[in-house]
Amino acid sequence: MERVAVFSFARHSPVFYQGVHATEAMDSVPPPALLDWLGTCRKTMVHETSRRPHVFGILHCAYWHCLMNGSNGPGDSAGAPFLCPVCLRKVLHGLAGVSGPPSLGALCERYARMEEALRALAEDMGWTPRGAPARWGET
Repeated sequence: MERVAVFSFARHSPVFYQGVHATEAMDSVPPPALLDWLGTCRKTMVHETSRRPHVFGILHCAYWHCLMNGSNGPGDSAGAPFLCPVCLRKVLHGLAGVSGPPSLGALCERYARMEEALRALAEDMGWTPRGAPARWGET
């Protein structure tokens, strides 16, 4: 009833199941694995925040390969890195009271800001993904 979700970075750590504490993992994980770890954490946070019975009450997605697909534990993080059109619409509807009615321009701007933040993090860590487009949406 309180719409609370709990998340742990530790459980997704690439060295957690080897007994390495999450506070020590930062020193033992190379930058590409660290970015993968943070990406998995991001996916799980969005998934758990969105799903029922947590914050937005969205069910697992049965329509597309989507971030809202179910997860069965370590190594099986929820589906794709993004929400499918159906689930994205559900989240935008849930956010409408806070951010106003959804628009394609606002959505593209939001994804562009997220990508800029992730690229800045990768650059700070001295790592550039191979084959990555210059900006979100470019091929």
